[in-house]
Amino acid sequence: MNFHSLISVDDPAILRHLPEFSPVLHDVTRLEDDEIIGEAAAGTLLLLLKYIFRPDLAERLPGLLIQARTLLEDENGREIMFTLLYYLTGGTGRVDEETLEHALKETASKGEVMKSFLKKYFDQGVQKGVAQGELRLLFRLLHKRFGDLPGWAEEKLQGAPSGMLETWSERILTASTLEEVFSEPDGSSC
Repeated sequence: MNFHSLISVDDPAILRHLPEFSPVLHDVTRLEDDEIIGEAAAGTLLLLLKYIFRPDLAERLPGLLIQARTLLEDENGREIMFTLLYYLTGGTGRVDEETLEHALKETASKGEVMKSFLKKYFDQGVQKGVAQGELRLLFRLLHKRFGDLPGWAEEKLQGAPSGMLETWSERILTASTLEEVFSEPDGSSC
C-alpha cells in the first residue's frame, strides 16, 4: 500500500532517500456525476469507469459522448476518444459495435464535431476491416499454394503492415517457394 513496501531494502540509510507515498484510491461509482470533475479527458474517463460495469452503460453512453465532445477539438483529445471507444468495444466487451454506432449517431445529431469524428471512426473501422480481409485472403492463397504454413510464416503474416501484404500477394504469382514470397528486397530469406 506504500512505496517502501515495494522495495526490499532494510538499510535505514538507503530507505531515508527513497520517497514515501501511498496511492490515493477513489471509488467513482459512489459519486454523483456532477461530483466527478476535472479536465474533459479526466472527467470523461472517470465517468466511463463509473459506468463501465453497470447494466445501464448503453443508455448512459450517448450522454457520456456528448460530455466528451470537447475532447474532439484537438488531435490529442481525438486520440483519447478513439482509445476510449476501442476500449469499450474491444477491450471490455461491454459494448458491441451496434450499440456504439447507435450512441455515436445519436450524439452526432447534436454537433458537427461529433459528426466528423463519427465519420473518421467508421472510416478507420472500414480500413481495419479491409486490412483483415487482405490478411485472410493472403493466408488462404498461401495455404492453397504451399500447404500448411509453418509458424514463422504465420507470425510474419500477423505482424505485417498492409503494404507488405500487398507485396507478398503479388509474389505468390511468381514464387516457387514460401521463402521466396517472404524474401527481403535484397533476396535474403526472412
